[in-house]
Amino acid sequence: MSHSTLEPPLNLVRPSQPFAATVLENGDLTPASADDVRHVVLDLTGSGLRYLDGQALGVVPPGVDAAGKPHRLRQYSIASPRDGDDGAGCTVSLTVKRVVYANEAGDEVRGVCSNHLADARPGDRVMVCGPFGKHFMMPTEPVGPLLMIATGTGIAPFRAFLRQRARGASVTPAFLVFGVRTSADLLYLDELRGLLDGPDDRLVLAISREQTNASGGRMYVGDRLVELGDTLAPLLRDQRLHVYQCGLKGMEAGVEAACQALLAPLDVDFAALKPELVKARRWLVDTY
Repeated sequence: MSHSTLEPPLNLVRPSQPFAATVLENGDLTPASADDVRHVVLDLTGSGLRYLDGQALGVVPPGVDAAGKPHRLRQYSIASPRDGDDGAGCTVSLTVKRVVYANEAGDEVRGVCSNHLADARPGDRVMVCGPFGKHFMMPTEPVGPLLMIATGTGIAPFRAFLRQRARGASVTPAFLVFGVRTSADLLYLDELRGLLDGPDDRLVLAISREQTNASGGRMYVGDRLVELGDTLAPLLRDQRLHVYQCGLKGMEAGVEAACQALLAPLDVDFAALKPELVKARRWLVDTY
């Protein structure tokens, strides 16, 4: 059984003519972490831009690159449900990690767009376009359960999913496995706990530098999936289950290894099952 979704709006605002959105809020999500992750809320009033939870917003940073050309747009997963955090369809929220690193020469390099957004203050303007993406949206027909696996800022679309579910989307129960390095890197934790309040909902954390797996190594999302084996193994064979992954690309191997381990005792070959899940749009991945 495949799922149905609303037809996603695409490219309503073109990159060649971006809209100047006003910053309404720039909140610090990680005040105790070495990383700086922000919750940025933008006002879309007058843009004609609408979106579905699971899509991405384009941001065009100001200035030019080393070749004198305008900076290319960056895409950010939308962290708000389709009617915005305001419920009126006038806002969009992004989860932005400030990118700062040292290059091979030891010089500090600051991500152009992430720092532009992280430094934005209420009242500032941000040039936006889109939306983009049509494959990662939550199904609209009554389905269940929903398994969401996130690392870091990959939590953004799942915040959108869960807030939309709270507004009446027929998806239940929901499982969220959320991986971060330290407790200080947990994003939206209190809010997620409030949204995952159903009797069969589950929020499971994999904090790699503070928790250990069964072998004494660092705890990753794949390890948590294995721990949920008694619950997840039969669900992986359930034609109602939809699996979403969002975060760093390296997470995929661990998730697939966990699914293989869970299904082997049931005489199910995950390598053969996965293409069927992909074809049915029940295995969806957005990694970077």
